[in-house]
Amino acid sequence: MKEVRLKERLENAFAAFFDDEKLDDDSLSLTNYENNSQIEQNSSFSTTSKKIFKIFKQIFFFLPANFLLFFMSIAFTAFFLLRPVGRGGRGFFIALLIFLLTSLMTVFGLGSLREPKHYLIPLSTISIGVILGIVGSLIFGDYGFNYFLRSVVPYFIPLAYIAPILVKSWVDKPEEPQFL
Repeated sequence: MKEVRLKERLENAFAAFFDDEKLDDDSLSLTNYENNSQIEQNSSFSTTSKKIFKIFKQIFFFLPANFLLFFMSIAFTAFFLLRPVGRGGRGFFIALLIFLLTSLMTVFGLGSLREPKHYLIPLSTISIGVILGIVGSLIFGDYGFNYFLRSVVPYFIPLAYIAPILVKSWVDKPEEPQFL
């Protein structure tokens, strides 16, 4: 009985202030506010935990893996250009395995392993490293390459971190329909 009177009073007050608009039945429903706050807390907790997990993935997987991948691609390119008669065997296999693991860690840290398009992310870092390895080995040669690694390459580290992020945004961009 009290709920009906309260609802009628609220309807009258609403009608006094808003003459032209209609009153929705759901807008004046009586709810328990404790239940609503628990639902809001659960949803904010899940979004907060996803954001924190994403930040930890980027810090602990993407940053070190991309750093290693960048320098390894420079070093491998220079090694194959400066010393073409390579020493195969176990060392090459281990280096290739580390190269593959750092590529996968880069994909996992910035993207998703389930998305095939995200495997383009480490290729941007590898391409920058290969270009720098070619330039350094051709210009500085065998004896000046150490100087190149210490003096010139650190200026390109920000580019090695910006390029994968740009590639991820380019790959994740939704496709727009093309009209003729």
